[in-house]
Amino acid sequence: MEMQWINNSNLVRLYDDWGFENDLYQWNNKLSSTAQRPACPKDTDTKFWANASLKGGTAVFIFNEGLSSAKNKAISPYLDRNHLSDTCNQGTIGIGIGEPKKIPNYGGGEAGQKINQRAFVRLSLPKGNASWSHISSASSFLPNNCPKGVHQDCMGLHEEPGNTWSEKNMGGDTDMLLLNKKRGWKTPAYFSWDEFASKRPQGIGRG
Repeated sequence: MEMQWINNSNLVRLYDDWGFENDLYQWNNKLSSTAQRPACPKDTDTKFWANASLKGGTAVFIFNEGLSSAKNKAISPYLDRNHLSDTCNQGTIGIGIGEPKKIPNYGGGEAGQKINQRAFVRLSLPKGNASWSHISSASSFLPNNCPKGVHQDCMGLHEEPGNTWSEKNMGGDTDMLLLNKKRGWKTPAYFSWDEFASKRPQGIGRG
């Protein structure tokens, strides 16, 4: 997974108490769309392309050209394994950055383009029992409600932290849909979203 924040999306504009999450949603239409975890059958997490429990999964974060581990720790990246609000037919693969404002500016890019911040994430996850899953994807900025030490269980607990979301600073809403569920794409797939191009995902999906 590769992400860039450029021009007016510069993360320096963020307030200190806002974080960021990016989610790839797996869908299994044979499972209940109304019942929620933990009320789902015990083997529910295995019925997706990747095991939705994410137990044993790892995420390696590289910011800009590669920061030291000490600086990475200050940015507070995490693999989001908390899926208690997910319905049974939804198996989420999520990563988060508790303090994205601490990612420094990064100069570079094609044709001298200045990239403000860049993040690359490599996920290694346990396999589920399904050969494929339908997918959708979205990203969002959310309140960092962690009193001490960022982790999955304290991010986004309230609608607003000390500072309310600044639409003026960041140029938009907190949420961005990256791949619509209605497209019916399946894993494995590749897609990219470029706001300066076609305003829609481009790539290859088996569908």
